[in-house]
Amino acid sequence: MRRALLFSAILFSFFDAASVRAVDYTGDLARDPFFSPNKGSVSGEDLFKLNGVVWGVGAPKAIIDGKVVGIGGRIHGAEVLEITKDGVKINYNGKEIYLRQQKGK
Repeated sequence: MRRALLFSAILFSFFDAASVRAVDYTGDLARDPFFSPNKGSVSGEDLFKLNGVVWGVGAPKAIIDGKVVGIGGRIHGAEVLEITKDGVKINYNGKEIYLRQQKGK
């Protein structure tokens, strides 16, 4: 019993409560850990694939890289600015990019 008490005292002496600090997590900076926007000199158009646009029922939605997003939504660090029948305008790293659906694919 004495050894267990001594071991506990030694163990807890390594963990000083004053040295522990809280970290606030808001999720604002959450990102896909497998997405790498810095693949050499790849442009923004090559990083995003517009799979489809849902138009005419309620607020328009876009399907980008398999994820459904609305106006103001975010995907891979880009913000969706506008959704039209022909495509989607996003802001990625301060640059506006217009994504179009590829016909016949």
